[in-house]
Amino acid sequence: MTAPHVTTATDGVVAPSQRFVEAALDLFVEHGYNGTSLQMIGDRLGVSKAAVTYHFPSKEELLEAVIAPAFADLTRVLAEAEAVRREGARRKQALSTYIDYLIRQRRVASWLSRDVAALTHPVVLEPGQALTERITTLLVSSVDDSTARIWGAAISQALTGPVMAQISVTDEELRAELQAIGDHLIRGYQATRRRG
Repeated sequence: MTAPHVTTATDGVVAPSQRFVEAALDLFVEHGYNGTSLQMIGDRLGVSKAAVTYHFPSKEELLEAVIAPAFADLTRVLAEAEAVRREGARRKQALSTYIDYLIRQRRVASWLSRDVAALTHPVVLEPGQALTERITTLLVSSVDDSTARIWGAAISQALTGPVMAQISVTDEELRAELQAIGDHLIRGYQATRRRG
C-alpha cells in the first residue's frame, strides 16, 4: 500500500498534504472515521473543503494516508525479522521489534481498536490481515495447523491488547511487560508443541 499524496519536506517543515493527514488522524481519534468529514478536516486547518480534496479527493484516500506510515513501518520490521536465518533468533527479533513497533504506533493502534468503521475498511482490513499473518508466522514459526493458529492469535492479541487499552504507563514500562508476556507465551507454545 502506498500513499502517493503524502509528502514531507526534508528541511523539517511539514508539507501541506502531511498537515491534512495529521488533522485527519486527530479528527478520526476524536470523532471516528464515519464521524469525520472532509469539511471538518478543512475547518480544523482553516482551509476550504476544496483545498482538502485537491490533495485527497476522498476520505478513503485520507484514511489510507493516515495508516500507510504504520503499515510501512510494520512491513520493514517484518522483513528484517524474516531475513534472520536461525528460527530462534528470528522469533526473538520478531518479538522484540514488533513490541517496539506497537509502542511507536500506540496512537494509531489505540484509535483503530475503537473505530470499527476504520478497522474494517478494505484499505485497512486487507493489508492489516496480511501483516498480522506474517507476524503470527514469525512468532510461532508456522500457521499450518490449528494449534499454531490459536497460539499465534493469542500471542498477537496479548501483545496488542495493552497497547490498545491506553494504560497510563511509560513506554519503557510497557515494553518490559510486553516482552515478559511475549516470552512467557512463546515458551508456553513451545511446551505445547513438545507435548504434542
